[in-house]
Amino acid sequence: MRSAIEGSRRLSRCMRSGAGVLVLAVVVAVVPAVAVSAQELPSEPMTAETASDIPPATDDDSPLVGTGAAGASGGLSAPFNSFAPVAGRPADLPIGVTFEALSRAPGGVIKINGEDVRDTTDRNHYSIAVIDRGTREVKESGTVNLGATSYLSDIARRYPRTNGYLMVISGFRGVVDQRNLDALAAAVSYLGGRPLTDDERSLLRSGHAFSVVGIPGGAAGGAFITVDKGDGIGPQGNVYGYLQVNTATDQYGVVNPENPTFDTTNTASTPGASEVLFDHKRYATASSQVLGAGQSGFQVLAFDQGLANTKNVTVATNGTSDDAAAQTRLATEIQDAAQASGSTVVVQSIGHPVARSKGWSDAAVWIERLGGNRLAFNNLAADSDYSLVGSLTAGPAAIEASSILGRPGPIAGGLARNRDMVFTPTSGGPAGGTNTELIDISYQAPQSFPAFTTGHSDTTAAGTAAADLYIGRTLGICAQATPVCSVRTEYYRSFKADWHTVATDLDSRRLDYPGDGRNFTEADYTAVRTQLGSEISMVNRVRTYFAALQQPFGEAAQQGAIDLDKITKAVIDSIGAPNDSGTTSFVLGLIGKIVALGGFAGPPVSAVAAGLSAAFGLGAYLSQPSGPPQLVNDVQVRASELGRTARAQMLATSRSITGLTLLVLSDYGKLTATAARLPTTKWTLPNDTGPTIANLTLAAQRSAAEKLVPLVFPWLLRGTPLRSAQSMSCKKVIPRVSTDIQVHVWKNQPANAALNVRDYFTAEGSDIPAPYWFAKASLDEDRASPPASLTNMLFDPANPATGTLGINQQDFINPRIFGAAHQANDAAPRCDLRGVPQSPSPLPSSGSSGSAHR
Repeated sequence: MRSAIEGSRRLSRCMRSGAGVLVLAVVVAVVPAVAVSAQELPSEPMTAETASDIPPATDDDSPLVGTGAAGASGGLSAPFNSFAPVAGRPADLPIGVTFEALSRAPGGVIKINGEDVRDTTDRNHYSIAVIDRGTREVKESGTVNLGATSYLSDIARRYPRTNGYLMVISGFRGVVDQRNLDALAAAVSYLGGRPLTDDERSLLRSGHAFSVVGIPGGAAGGAFITVDKGDGIGPQGNVYGYLQVNTATDQYGVVNPENPTFDTTNTASTPGASEVLFDHKRYATASSQVLGAGQSGFQVLAFDQGLANTKNVTVATNGTSDDAAAQTRLATEIQDAAQASGSTVVVQSIGHPVARSKGWSDAAVWIERLGGNRLAFNNLAADSDYSLVGSLTAGPAAIEASSILGRPGPIAGGLARNRDMVFTPTSGGPAGGTNTELIDISYQAPQSFPAFTTGHSDTTAAGTAAADLYIGRTLGICAQATPVCSVRTEYYRSFKADWHTVATDLDSRRLDYPGDGRNFTEADYTAVRTQLGSEISMVNRVRTYFAALQQPFGEAAQQGAIDLDKITKAVIDSIGAPNDSGTTSFVLGLIGKIVALGGFAGPPVSAVAAGLSAAFGLGAYLSQPSGPPQLVNDVQVRASELGRTARAQMLATSRSITGLTLLVLSDYGKLTATAARLPTTKWTLPNDTGPTIANLTLAAQRSAAEKLVPLVFPWLLRGTPLRSAQSMSCKKVIPRVSTDIQVHVWKNQPANAALNVRDYFTAEGSDIPAPYWFAKASLDEDRASPPASLTNMLFDPANPATGTLGINQQDFINPRIFGAAHQANDAAPRCDLRGVPQSPSPLPSSGSSGSAHR
């Protein structure tokens, strides 16, 4: 059989003879499968391969060193039926099968289900594989010479842009020269990868290992890419996890099961100490750093990409003999934590620390770089708290809480590896409103269902299998003609079956022992029937829980359940622009607000948010058809499409809960752990979906406002010297007249749309306050400011009847929403805001040349 790689004659001449098929796994199984052991998946940093194990790199231009194509030898196993039948798809558990793009274990560089992908054992060159996303068949695999990197794009482009394939490229030797680096970057781009960073380019030129997994012709942002930094930490250039079917798309994607959770609730018994839970380990204040009476401060922790704790310090910032020096130390500790390679940083207040010096301001700068709110941190008061989990790459994904922001800490949530294989917060909120238990359960080490013979010495494996088949046929769960069937696999295969009726029938006289002569004894039958009865009871309770969790999201997805037209119209009307002006990132803020708002709503509504946080965290990086993550994709949408996008997101969330249900039903450990926790308050869901729908709607409206308002009022302004926004004046030159006048541009700025806050401290310890406000990029005093009707809608207490949103001003009027502040100097020509039109103007396409404050 001719190889699929022979699409180009110049490539076919270089092919090595022989090819084969790798049978991959799928979402469901027909017979009980042995669960993947935790050891099969590399969850700890892998030991770097010694140099002697990898041959020296070469730079010849012969393109293909060796390839294997599907169908040339071997053969695909007879396909099983699956939950979502796809011709040729093999059967496996919903968790999928293990996957490595750059295995350091002996044998193939690319491994699927623990087996080598054909012709990927040559570690001197690039390894490649192309995988069908519907059947998981390896269509093509082999190696490409380091000096012929351009052929990687040639291979990828032979596959149509149908979103139907995954392509893997990996190598231990980086690239040999700039030409090949550029060719690799082009291949990565075609697979939906982001541009390579300067650091990555340097590492690749230095011969560092890397791997890429993407979709030929896929949408930007969809590809996994990671380059080994040479520090022996984390993925080390390996994209790994499970090949798993996304129930929302019925296509395979890579899912990493590392979902560390955190909870910053202080469980320390010692006054003045703090104890934070991170990845199931408790990190407490050292005894030598416990705060004294009357002191307050922060615990600062950092974790590397292998989840090892690299920093745990507690710093007293107030009530010391030298608060200024103490706060300078705080800045140093946060900076060190942030700058450590790939660190996730946790900052948790102890007591009520308050700014006193320039050191605090320096710390606030690093808080902002970690994804937090610098202005809020600088303005913590004597009754404020503060919690943050972020990183230098987290951006809006950072989880932050403070009473000054209207959402007091502590916080809890989860992290996941993103498309760069870097840990990023995926969901979080108030500690009592985030169900980290569900996150932990869903990707705990797989556990097979116990053998029916366990604890029954008078039974046999053959006899219990026959009894299982008989019961399945009698209940109508298994087809009468099927020679092999297990009721347990039907927990997730027959997902829509009436399992409550099944439970009733199993307990009825009809299922009493049918007598001898059926290849099983009464002992075999009793053992199976009793065990299935116990399990089906758990299945029903778990299915009921997830169905109730799913219900409000399905209802919210219905047309009209989430109406963003009013907020969209209010913002757009304030500028007179067409309804679809501009684009905005939306999804990430929407999910974050649902989790946070639900958490603060209190039980039982908080239990929905808690369940969502788990579903979101676990489904965050499942791929959409074209590649990008389905939930954390900070998607760009037109302003007029926000409502549709919100409804689509609710539907995606609902579908991700279906996938989570299958994951739990297919694994004995997950099933029993979930069933055991259902009676607890944290898991108890409300009977009425109305309050939850209201919460979803408010979250969507707040998220829409955060994204729409900066489109219309794109400038965050900082005024000097300290004045109110309304009293600021700008010198305006009168054309063709040798005079100028002072114009109070923002005289109409609503009082609730401006803040006077502590901006920073000087080196001498002087407190520098400043006004901040948002406006149009215009010096026209009748048009620059937002109307009160809009700001009242934003900031007045939330009320569904009036449509007001109750957004916290401190949380809204800051660089996190609007970007860097533009400096407006009172009484200066044009307030030194160069490039700002003085007459009515349309929405600008970019910011002015006005300088940012810092």
